[in-house]
Amino acid sequence: MEQRSNAQNQLQLTDLGAVRVGAPELHGPEPQATRPGLDLERIEPPIVDLQVIELSAD
Repeated sequence: MEQRSNAQNQLQLTDLGAVRVGAPELHGPEPQATRPGLDLERIEPPIVDLQVIELSAD
């Protein structure tokens, strides 16, 4: 149970599609998309980690 809870804290998706890594208490409250004056500087871009693997017919 504890491991699942930790996994949920490690990766959080916001309503805007941004990815936040780490415990939520480190980032403060989640930003609200409908809130006027949304602080875009606090929203991190999505983390994309693509790895290309070459396949050969040997």
